[in-house]
Amino acid sequence: MSALPPRKPVPAPAGKETAIHGRRPDDAAWLAENAKAIAHQNRLVEDEGAFGDDLRSF
Repeated sequence: MSALPPRKPVPAPAGKETAIHGRRPDDAAWLAENAKAIAHQNRLVEDEGAFGDDLRSF
């Protein structure tokens, strides 16, 4: 029986890098740009709870 050649690495599909390789370098920039919206969402969670109507969840 002959030995198989070594496998070549397969690149991850676009958008899947985070799950495989950790945070993308642009995450910090995205967080900075969206800090106001994130803070607003956090206030909704604190004020209304995780099941509030404003969050449209659960």
